[in-house]
Amino acid sequence: MPTWMSRSKESEAARIAAQREQRQRNGNCIRCGLARDLNSTQLCPRHLMAQRAEARKRFGVRNPRK
Repeated sequence: MPTWMSRSKESEAARIAAQREQRQRNGNCIRCGLARDLNSTQLCPRHLMAQRAEARKRFGVRNPRK
């Protein structure tokens, strides 16, 4: 039986949170562990661009230029 099958939801969430904290302390992306983007406190360039694209798709342009 794989080890992930014996973990509870709470212990798995705690494990993932601990990984994110460790990555952030090391200055890496909290999602993948690669080097962080200079314009972000938590994400690498790939995840930062994906997050911005998702926000643009979800919210659209907030202040359109006239």
